[in-house]
Amino acid sequence: MIERRKKPTIKDVAREAGVSIATVSNVLKGKTTEVSEPTVEKILKKVSELGYVKNMTASALASRESRVVAVVVIGAFDPGMPLEHQDLNPFFGDFLFRLEYEARRRGYTLMLYAGREEKYLNFLLERSADAAVLVGINPQDMPSVVARSDLRLILFDSMLDDRNQMNVRTNEIRGGEIAAEYLISTGCKKLGFVGHVSMGGKSVPYLRYSGAKKICDESGISIKEFNRVTAFQQGMEVAAEILENGIDGVVTAADTIAAGLVDGLRDQGIDVPGQVSVIGYDNLPLARLVKPSLTTIDQGLTDKVGAVMDLVENGSPGDLREIEPRLVIRESTR
Repeated sequence: MIERRKKPTIKDVAREAGVSIATVSNVLKGKTTEVSEPTVEKILKKVSELGYVKNMTASALASRESRVVAVVVIGAFDPGMPLEHQDLNPFFGDFLFRLEYEARRRGYTLMLYAGREEKYLNFLLERSADAAVLVGINPQDMPSVVARSDLRLILFDSMLDDRNQMNVRTNEIRGGEIAAEYLISTGCKKLGFVGHVSMGGKSVPYLRYSGAKKICDESGISIKEFNRVTAFQQGMEVAAEILENGIDGVVTAADTIAAGLVDGLRDQGIDVPGQVSVIGYDNLPLARLVKPSLTTIDQGLTDKVGAVMDLVENGSPGDLREIEPRLVIRESTR
């Protein structure tokens, strides 16, 4: 039987370095103004040699701060279907990697839940997180027990206006306006919008569509909506309908749909952007990789992630951070 090695403690580090436990604790917390540089180096060297790892659970109990942020992503995929059969939106990966990096930079750890909607409530209430980020949550998905709990909630990409919660989002209407304005400025005469607009109300795709429609109405340009979920395959399949309706400029609700549409149009023998211009939304890495590369609306994801962590650290109920989008011009438009 292999004997398990006892984990080194802060007392072991202090003893080996010949300093007090308080001094070691201060150095590990970054409080080094009253500790000489040679002593700091000696302590850090002993930490490395002993393989000392801070006990986060004990620290959380002592400080009443877990330094943990719970993240709930609703609707990223169908948990009842094998992942290999699903068309996952790469936006979530981009968002989560950026958030994890920024959280870790500030001394926080993420806990992720992306399962069934009916199970996320237990995930939140059973864990001692400092705050929770709810991605794309709708009013019907927000149980009152969560809204009333002491857990600090940050709604991300949600149009749910709740003065008891904090909110980070993009000015989605303006994003749709920018896309339509640019297509019209390049000579497009009949526009289409591809996205899950049937959700209506305050859903993100609908707001992007409403912004594009506003500009079209003001410019005397027609715009036809094509209701499709955010998936590459859906973009490919709608290409034939785009051509049947004589559309020469398309605003999409996401880069993934735009990439599929470009592929579908190419299969139909259509030149993009020569015959049909296409604008994506999100400015994901894939927008640079597809051919032609996608003109897209950058929703300011880096700024949004920074805003989330600002609210984790210093936010108050009712705080709203709304990020302005910008146009990124590439090859899929004239």
